Amino acid sequence: MNVRRITFLSLLLLLSQLPVPVSTRARQQQQSPAEAQAVPSVERDEQRRVHVRLARGGRVALGNRTTGRIVVTGWDKDYIEAVATSTRGAEYVRARSEAGPSGQWVSLTADYFSQPWPDAPVIQAPPAPPPEPKPTPPSEPKPQPTVAPGDEDIKERERLRPFTLVGPKFGPLGRPDSFPDEVHLEVKLPRYAEIELISVNRSEVEVTGVATAVAVSGRRSAIRLRDVGAAEVRTEKGAVEVDGAAGLVDVVTTGGPITVRNVRGDVRALSLTGSIEVSCVRGQVNVSNTGGPISLANVDGDVDATTVESDVIFDGLIRAEGRYHLKSMSGAVEMGVRRGPPGFTALLSSYRGQVESDFKLNSKQQPNSPTGNRLLGRYGDGRAQITLDSFDGRVKLSRLQPAQQETCRRVPRE
Repeated sequence: MNVRRITFLSLLLLLSQLPVPVSTRARQQQQSPAEAQAVPSVERDEQRRVHVRLARGGRVALGNRTTGRIVVTGWDKDYIEAVATSTRGAEYVRARSEAGPSGQWVSLTADYFSQPWPDAPVIQAPPAPPPEPKPTPPSEPKPQPTVAPGDEDIKERERLRPFTLVGPKFGPLGRPDSFPDEVHLEVKLPRYAEIELISVNRSEVEVTGVATAVAVSGRRSAIRLRDVGAAEVRTEKGAVEVDGAAGLVDVVTTGGPITVRNVRGDVRALSLTGSIEVSCVRGQVNVSNTGGPISLANVDGDVDATTVESDVIFDGLIRAEGRYHLKSMSGAVEMGVRRGPPGFTALLSSYRGQVESDFKLNSKQQPNSPTGNRLLGRYGDGRAQITLDSFDGRVKLSRLQPAQQETCRRVPRE
């Protein structure tokens, strides 16, 4: 008996020393109070503002239940402050703070405020059926109801009436008709916050002072980004403005103007029916549209700009060994170059328009040729390459006066 007991105790001791499986340890860590306390919780004040601390590497998801604007501002504090407002005052911010696969994840969505939250309609049950009438004694004659022609049994109709909703009348988006049409979301967050894709329908989006990349997808939405790490914007319709970016700026819109300024990276922009204005870019520029003018100024990198029905205008410096290609089908193509440029080789051509150059080029001009007006020549060492082409418009290569040059703003670093 003692031998069996010793053997059993030895087996228990051996099992207790075995390593815990990885899945078991993961479940224990997920359920541990210390791990749960590591994720900052959401706090609210009397003004319905939301406060939550955000660790470095944390991600933030932003949304809006209505068409109200979303305004995001980066600051040097380590927590998020959010508030939802409308014409009637402070509204409600639905907020969550969780531990995601890559760290902390915070979700903020502007919504209507109601008490209690959420405000759900009350369902009223149909009225109880009337009690069964007592049997009439045989000795007494059964009374016969008198029904006038055209009358209805009102009690029977009420008894068979279906369920009805009691409460406010609900309109589009599931909101009560007495509520405001738009609820705006205003968020202040650390500059290092990683912002997930902001997807809106008709809401305006404005993001300022964030050191990370910002991506926005909207339908009929105006987008304004200022001093961000990088920018990616996709809209169906609406103006897009990016002023200050440390990385790549990539904008595509179906029917809206695009304005990009003060970028330390490359710029890619496409607008089918809107104008494009790009200035003060240190990287390469690749832009195109069909029905809007293209204006380029002070671009340090290579340039490729194409339009169908409008003008293309470039002003600024050109760099040695740079590549500049400007083309329009039915508009003018003009390039203004600062005095004292490096050497370049220029090809200027227009099928029906005039070709002009303020520079003395070692070239041969062929007016009234089968291919239209064409000017090919070299200035200096000819290292940079300039191509200006139009089918039905004027082509001009001119000198830019110093007073015409734009002053570029320094873009803050990450």
